[in-house]
Amino acid sequence: MDKSERTAQAAGASSPRGFIEDTSQERAILDFLWDGNWKSSRDLSAKSLQYSARIFSLRKKGWLIQNRLEICDGKRRGFFRLKLDGSQADLFAPRDLRPVWVDPEESAHR
Repeated sequence: MDKSERTAQAAGASSPRGFIEDTSQERAILDFLWDGNWKSSRDLSAKSLQYSARIFSLRKKGWLIQNRLEICDGKRRGFFRLKLDGSQADLFAPRDLRPVWVDPEESAHR
């Protein structure tokens, strides 16, 4: 599925991704993380130099974005991914899983 098809799909009522403007840095990051695979902070900085602020904003809007830190030879490397439905224990889960979006209004009442 190419970007224009994803954009058209996102505009539908069933996809909350349509609520983010197509030209925004948040949208670029969300499109980049959409497959659910781990992405390095270096790759994210190519999408937005302030990717931390954009990820913070996406999390406030209800997107569940995971992060992890790897330390190799004294160097720290950060990675991010969009959390998927289903078991997170199996990193080799089928790719037909859908990213998780939580309504911030609903989660505030829990």
